Amino acid sequence: MDDRWESEVIEYGAINITGFRIVDTSKKYVKEFLDSWKRLDPATSQGAGKELISAQAALMYDAVFVLVEAFSKIVRKKPDQFRAYTSRSRGQQAFSLPANGTRTMDCNMSKGWVTPWEHGDKISRYLRKVEISGLTGDIRFNEDGKRQNYTLHVVEMTVNSAMVKVAEWSDEAGLTPVMAKYTRLKTDMNYERNKTYIVTTIIEEPYIMLRQPEPGETLEGNDRFEGYCKDLADLVAKKLGINCEYGVAE
Repeated sequence: MDDRWESEVIEYGAINITGFRIVDTSKKYVKEFLDSWKRLDPATSQGAGKELISAQAALMYDAVFVLVEAFSKIVRKKPDQFRAYTSRSRGQQAFSLPANGTRTMDCNMSKGWVTPWEHGDKISRYLRKVEISGLTGDIRFNEDGKRQNYTLHVVEMTVNSAMVKVAEWSDEAGLTPVMAKYTRLKTDMNYERNKTYIVTTIIEEPYIMLRQPEPGETLEGNDRFEGYCKDLADLVAKKLGINCEYGVAE
């Protein structure tokens, strides 16, 4: 639920929704990132130009920085670790065999096999040692490479209410409820008079029922229905000066 829903899609406010959110917008560095993200040109940076970032994009962003952090630690410890694998030849980037004669990594999956890189195990160990703060919270891993000590926010959106945090879930503490601070959205009272609105419903006594026609009578349009909800909707429509056309969901 990290994606922002378009405010003009009013149907979202007609149902109760509960879900998880992984991007904590209350953190300072997340706010700073979102401020920069909002100013980027979406024509050159796909998905940018918005106030929020999706969970998928945030996880990808954090994954890149995990790799950067791991490689940076390796290079700081041994600056010449990967230098033997690259060389400049005629102004183009080329790959050469390392000094010890070990073959370079071959990722041609069409052959049905992959030659592992000799530094793969070392990189894997450094990846598991990474501890950073990302858009999706604190990032650290256990010995099996599984992310640990992370938190998901349980958020809820009710009818005419902004999305609000109602609980937290973590892999260590489980579900912890929090005091929700509901903020009621302003209701848009602008509507067009003399406009016909389509009302989709289901048959459910005594709220909406199909009328039984009298002998020789043919029922059409709204005359096909009766019940409490139809009577109430007719009164509201008359008060507002609008028309309603009822239909039954398939």
